[in-house]
This record gives sequence, C-alpha cells and structure tokens, in this order.
Amino acid sequence: MSKPKLEHRVVCAHFGKSTRHTAHKWAKKDKKKATQSVIDLNHHADMVGRDHFYYNEAPYKVQTREVTAWVNELSES
Repeated sequence: MSKPKLEHRVVCAHFGKSTRHTAHKWAKKDKKKATQSVIDLNHHADMVGRDHFYYNEAPYKVQTREVTAWVNELSES
C-alpha cells in the first residue's frame, strides 16, 4: 500500500473565523517549506509595528490534510 498523499498550506490566525480572511491561505509543496514559511511570517510579524498587516494576522500556522482517492458512487439508471 502506498503512503498517503498530504497537502499543506499556511494560514493566518483568523482564517476560517471571518470571511475577510478566506484568501489568507498559501499552498506549499511540502511540510518543510510550509514550516519554514510559518517561521518566517511569524518572525516578520514580530519585527513590524502593531499597525502592520503581518502583525495583525499572526500567529500563522500550518494546516495539513490527507488527499484520498476518488470513490465511485452509484450511478442513476
């Protein structure tokens, strides 16, 4: 059996809590790149002022999900 395929993305702290933040997601190729992106974004948020976009969206986090195979359902006759 093959290893399950995983998808990773980086999201802001408010993702899913408000429709204003639905675009604040960034797909990543692998977990290592997603993790590094979160480290960089959170570090940048620590360095900027309170009025800056990155500060108000932090802390960023990685989300991961398993991609499953398509399943055929009953067809209508």
